[in-house]
Amino acid sequence: MADPKEKIFSDNKLIADLKNPFSRDYSGKLEQVSKSFTQLCENETKNKPLIISIDAPYGMGKTAFIDMWGQSLLNEEKIAIKFDAWKADHSEAPLLALISEINNQLSRFEKEFKIIEEIKKGGIEICKVLIPTFFKFGMTSIIASAGLGKITEDVLNTISASFEKKIEKEVTEYNNQKNVLDNFKENLRKLTDKKTVFLFIDELDRCKPTFAIRLLEIIKHIFDIDNLCCVLSTNTKALSNTVQAIYGYRNSGAKDYLERFVDTLLMLPEPDKIKFAESKLTFLDNSTDKIPKEHLNAFKETIKKCCQLPAINFRIIEKYITDIKIFLASNQSVEEGKKVPSIYYPSVAFEIAKKRINNKSEEKLLKSLESGTYFKWINNFFTTSKSQEELITTCKNLSSLLNHGDPAKNQHQLLNSIYKEIDGLYNTKSNQSFRSFPPSIDRYKNHHSNAIQLIKSFELIHPNDDQFTTENNKPMLEVETEN
Repeated sequence: MADPKEKIFSDNKLIADLKNPFSRDYSGKLEQVSKSFTQLCENETKNKPLIISIDAPYGMGKTAFIDMWGQSLLNEEKIAIKFDAWKADHSEAPLLALISEINNQLSRFEKEFKIIEEIKKGGIEICKVLIPTFFKFGMTSIIASAGLGKITEDVLNTISASFEKKIEKEVTEYNNQKNVLDNFKENLRKLTDKKTVFLFIDELDRCKPTFAIRLLEIIKHIFDIDNLCCVLSTNTKALSNTVQAIYGYRNSGAKDYLERFVDTLLMLPEPDKIKFAESKLTFLDNSTDKIPKEHLNAFKETIKKCCQLPAINFRIIEKYITDIKIFLASNQSVEEGKKVPSIYYPSVAFEIAKKRINNKSEEKLLKSLESGTYFKWINNFFTTSKSQEELITTCKNLSSLLNHGDPAKNQHQLLNSIYKEIDGLYNTKSNQSFRSFPPSIDRYKNHHSNAIQLIKSFELIHPNDDQFTTENNKPMLEVETEN
C-alpha cells in the first residue's frame, strides 16, 4: 500500500494522523459510514455515473467527514479528488476552476495510470479554448460598467468586420470547445474504466447562487461518465434557497429542481458535541492561569452544557472556545483590581455563549444551567456583584438557607463550601458563624461589570460573525423565502 505521505487529500488539521484519518471522529461512526458509502458508490457506478449528496446542517462536520473519507480512499489506493467550491467562487468560470483542480490532483496518480498525462493535456486545452471567451466577456462587462456602453458597441462592431463573420467565428469557437471537452471526457473515461474515480465537491451551499447553479450544471452534463462518483457536500435546505433565489421556485419546486442533479441523498450521523468540546478544552489543563480544581471542573462542565444547546453547531463551538481562550488571556493581563476571580468562570462561560445565540436559546440555556446548585448560586453572586447592596442580600439569603433551611446533606456541604469561598473573596468576616453575618462587605468589587467589559473588549479582536442562530442551526441572517 502506498505511503499516505505521498497522497494527502486535504490540509484539514482535524486529520492528525494520515494513516488513521478517523482518529478524531467525535461520533465514533464515521469510519463505518464511509465504508458503507464507498461500497454504495462502487456498486452504483458500475457502467454508469453517480451523483450523491452528503446532507447535514451548517457546522455539523460535513467537510471534516469528506476529508476523512477522502484520505481513507487514498490510503486504500483509490482515486479521490477534492474541489473546494467556496474557495473558487470568485471565478466567473467554474469549469476552468474545476478542471484546473482535477489536473493538479490527478498528478499524484500519474505513475499508476499513463492515461492521466493525456487527461491533463486535455484539461489544459479546455483552458486554452475557454479563457479567451471569458476574457472577452469580462472586458465587455468592465467597459460597460464604466459607463462606456456606446463605445463598447462601436469597438465590438469594428472588431467584427461583418455579422456573418462574427457568427462563423462563434460557431467555430463552439465546435472547438465541444471537441476539447469530448476529448477530455474520453480520456477521463479511459481512467474510470480501470478504477472508480471519487470527485468530492465541498462547500457548494456557501457559494454565490450563480456559481453554485452553474457548477451543478457542469457536473451533471460534463462529468456524466461511467464509474465516476461525484460527492456533493452541502446543506440541501440552504442550496434549495439558492435555487429559489435564482429561479423563483415556490413550495417543492426548488427541491424538485435539485433532484434532477442528485441521484442519492445521504445523511450524516450527528457527532457528539461533548466529545468535540472536550477535545478543544485540553488547553485548560495546561493553562498558565492556575485555576483551582473545583473551579476548573465547574468551568468545563458549564462550557460543555453550553455546547449541547441545539442552536450551537460545531463551527460555533470552535469559535466559542476561541472566545474562552481570549477571555482567559485577557483576564490574566488586566490589572489586579479588575481581574475576574476563577470562581466566576462558569458564569463567564455563559455570558460568552450568550453572544452566539438568540434570546429564546439564552432562556433555555440559563434554565438548564441553573438546574445545578453550584452554578445557580455562583451565578447569583456573580450577577448581584453589580452592586454592594445586592451582593449583601445574596449573602444573607445563603446564610439563612444554611442556618434555617433544610437542604440535603450533600447540598449543605456544597453550599457551605460556596459560602466560605465568597467570604474569602469579599472578606464578609462570616466564616466563623453564619448567624453573626455583618451588614457590609470589606472588599467589594463589581466583578460582573469587569467581566462584561472584558468580553466586550475582545469582541473587537474576534468578531462574532455567527452571533445569532436559530434553533435549526441556520444563521438568522440567511435570506428566507416563502413556502
